[in-house]
Amino acid sequence: MIEIKTYICGICGAQYNDKIQCERCVNSHKKPVEIVGASYCRTESKHLGYPARVRIKMSNGSVREYNPCREE
Repeated sequence: MIEIKTYICGICGAQYNDKIQCERCVNSHKKPVEIVGASYCRTESKHLGYPARVRIKMSNGSVREYNPCREE
């Protein structure tokens, strides 16, 4: 019998046979730390009440903008 160990990144789910590669994957992910701004859809929008854009500060200090209305 041969035992095979698999390491899984807890953030993205990628699987690795090597622990160090998996740790690199885990550490490479930038994590959201704070919402730094948002703008909202017009009242006539089907996304009534939800943000049209969200600006998020990430763990490495960068700020990324996401547009949830565009994703649907």
